[in-house]
Amino acid sequence: MRHTLASLSLVGLMVAGIAGGLRAQTSPAKPTIVLVHGAFADGSSWERVIPILQRDGYKVIAVQNPLASLAGDVETTKRVIDAQTGPVVVVGHSYGGAVITEAAAGNPNVSWYVLRLTAALGADRHRRRPATPAGTT
Repeated sequence: MRHTLASLSLVGLMVAGIAGGLRAQTSPAKPTIVLVHGAFADGSSWERVIPILQRDGYKVIAVQNPLASLAGDVETTKRVIDAQTGPVVVVGHSYGGAVITEAAAGNPNVSWYVLRLTAALGADRHRRRPATPAGTT
């Protein structure tokens, strides 16, 4: 849990840095940052990231997807993105990466995507261990 929270805080700092660089390149207005949670979470999973971004003066929205279907989550996220004025940075964690890829497609205000596709675990923990034959240890 501690690693996940540290990872999310690091993501917040990275998003702020990317959004700041984007702001310097494109316009004086800070972009709105739209955060999309993964499949086994909800919008509250961004609770440590949001204050970091808000302290830096960003408007931040955490989408609360129902997780009933990819199409439904894409539509919910698309409505949130489309409602924003000015530049938008879209961040998706894990499954949220698939959602934002579809939801932000073709929107001229979306100027940056950030996909956080893995948790803060080492690579070994992401690999499936081979099955142990029955009767062996």
